Amino acid sequence: QDFDMDEVKRKFDEIDDDDSGVLDSQELGVFFERIGRPMKKATVANLVRLADSDGNGTIDWEEFSRIFKTIVAMEPETGVSEQEDVFAKADAEVREMVNS
Repeated sequence: QDFDMDEVKRKFDEIDDDDSGVLDSQELGVFFERIGRPMKKATVANLVRLADSDGNGTIDWEEFSRIFKTIVAMEPETGVSEQEDVFAKADAEVREMVNS
């Protein structure tokens, strides 16, 4: 499934309940549910931890778009039940992207 990043940004903004410009782990979980890719709470928490380059416990659009593109690129053939495996595979690549 291809995603239009403009549409993804609109969904990001819609789910940003407090209009802070960032998503916490709860809001991020809602985002993935709304696009049809629900994730376990632990997976969402790990995504926030990995993508949160400034260490504030939330992810802004720039941080989010990097992690989103990586996850989407690595999971087109997988189902929700394989989400954890996808995360494990993406972990090293995401760390490298975030820390570069």
